[in-house]
Amino acid sequence: MTTLQDLIYNQSIDDGPELEEAIFNYIPGHRAIDALAEKSNMWWYVDSHRVLHFVEREHYTGPHLTGHDMLADSVDVEISNPKYRNTQWIRGGQDITAEQTEYKSGDGNSRDFALGFRVAKVPTIEVSRNGGDYEEKSVGIKGLEEDRQFYWEKGSETITQDRDEDVLGSEDVLRVTYQGIIDIIVRVQDEEEITERSEVEDTGTGKVETVDEDTSIESRSAGFELGIAKLERWGKITKKLSFDTTRKDLKPGQLITVTLSGYDLDETEMLVQSVEIYPQGFDLWRKVQAVKGPTEESWTKFFEKMSAKAETKYLRENIQEDEILTLLFEFEKIWQEADEPNIFRRLQPDSGLYPDSGLYPSFRPSKRITHLEYKVDGEIAGRKQLTQQEGMETDEIYTMVIILALEAIGFVEELHWYGGYWATREIGTGTKVATETIDQEKTTTEQWQIDRTDTKGW
Repeated sequence: MTTLQDLIYNQSIDDGPELEEAIFNYIPGHRAIDALAEKSNMWWYVDSHRVLHFVEREHYTGPHLTGHDMLADSVDVEISNPKYRNTQWIRGGQDITAEQTEYKSGDGNSRDFALGFRVAKVPTIEVSRNGGDYEEKSVGIKGLEEDRQFYWEKGSETITQDRDEDVLGSEDVLRVTYQGIIDIIVRVQDEEEITERSEVEDTGTGKVETVDEDTSIESRSAGFELGIAKLERWGKITKKLSFDTTRKDLKPGQLITVTLSGYDLDETEMLVQSVEIYPQGFDLWRKVQAVKGPTEESWTKFFEKMSAKAETKYLRENIQEDEILTLLFEFEKIWQEADEPNIFRRLQPDSGLYPDSGLYPSFRPSKRITHLEYKVDGEIAGRKQLTQQEGMETDEIYTMVIILALEAIGFVEELHWYGGYWATREIGTGTKVATETIDQEKTTTEQWQIDRTDTKGW
């Protein structure tokens, strides 16, 4: 049996896009709905009957209005969008690395071993004594479990050996395989809008950038999802229309069509934001505000959001002494079939085909890109395994490498990408598949996030 409540719900709640994640930790309900609406590019309000409307913008279709429906001297059109952006940065989120393997030598004294990343999940710990084979050790949660050989704690980068175990000496090696927690930064761009702004402004890059912080993000894909939603909402120059009318069929949330000569509004869809009723003689008039493009907020809501931000974090004008700044570097390459070496071309053996100096090997999909080396102050200073990688079996590969605060200190000249099954953690092994020029100083207050996209172009 269908109830009245079911009918109201079915009419006022639309199915939006499937979100990667939605995490709310003891916040007011309206702030949670605000966040959901922004991420899904929806519109919401509560009507006079206390019914929640969470709908797509085209859900409520209103009438077609012309100048005949408006009091002539009340019409005002404002062309602006104070929140316009075509490049969106999202910072404050976290993600989990691909499986990392680190080696630590003993010193005959220390039982604490610092890893490159904070540990996200239970690690595998092995020990090689005096050059022998690696033997797996028992692992427990620090402070909760006992009688284990090593201990770990989620969110900590330190692995601790039990006091009853023989301390690791200089000939002993600890091997830790684990997944770590990383701080990420995401950038999303609308290339068409950037080009259009560049043509209009005639100078500059055309980029209008905004940085938003969201500490609830727990994956890179969720960060991109939020960035795309913000560009969809705020990435257009807005026309805001206000007028007075005696029409009674207008209400917030309606998508109306407006035609006004002289205002460049020709059957233009606009969203009604507010309807204010006031008496005029013996009639009731309505002051209407509608917007084309992203919705604007009332001052009440604006100040409310500022207050909400103050509840959750402090405003910092400059980076603090103990805070690490994450810098994003992005590279991409569209590979052509003639490129040598070529991570996408597959070669099949032939009875008369032999390797020579001009013949490069083909790469297993999982080994197309495996390591990154960095050249600092004229020398190769280190090699990193990949922090994340997606799409290895496809024609587009995304690779991320995090260079930590205490790594690559100095003037970083180049980044060298290596692949091949023969590439190991040893510098120079494998086949160099790409080189990127950096030419930038790196300090101990910086962590670099290197993003790379490789696409098969044939």
